[in-house]
Amino acid sequence: PPRARAPRRGEATAVEWMHIAIPYTSDFNAIVIRNIQTYQPQNTIIHSTVPVGTTRQIEKEADYATRVYFSPVRGRHPNLASAIRSFPKWYACSVPGEEDDAIISYFAAAGIQTRKAPNFETLELMKIWETTSFAVQLIMWAEIENELKRIPGDRRANMNAMKNWLFEKRK
Repeated sequence: PPRARAPRRGEATAVEWMHIAIPYTSDFNAIVIRNIQTYQPQNTIIHSTVPVGTTRQIEKEADYATRVYFSPVRGRHPNLASAIRSFPKWYACSVPGEEDDAIISYFAAAGIQTRKAPNFETLELMKIWETTSFAVQLIMWAEIENELKRIPGDRRANMNAMKNWLFEKRK
């Protein structure tokens, strides 16, 4: 589909879905509200990782002029296209029913499964902890590699043994 453009003075817009996927900054809310006011979407999906409470605040600041959803991106960004279809797309909205049907149908048309979170704040926290746990894993693996450098034997064999130990399936 063609990219949305700012409407000309007096021109009506027909933006059905607007996606917000920008890094969070101190002026994030203002940028999102400005885009909602400019494009007047029927539905706005925030995919960005945001502090807890952000989505509800945006919904209020937009004066409920658009259906607001929070649906963070999961997976590693270099593999974003495949990650979006690999993981179910979690979402949260403030009004169940018609809003649920709209986003479920929208994602289903793109071949994306959905899961509903209880509310904005829980899903915002889920995304923050997912990102945090990934950072902790990176730190852990860097430390494991450093430790294995000091241990006698073939480093690759030692690393493979470590991975087997940590990720072995249990009966």
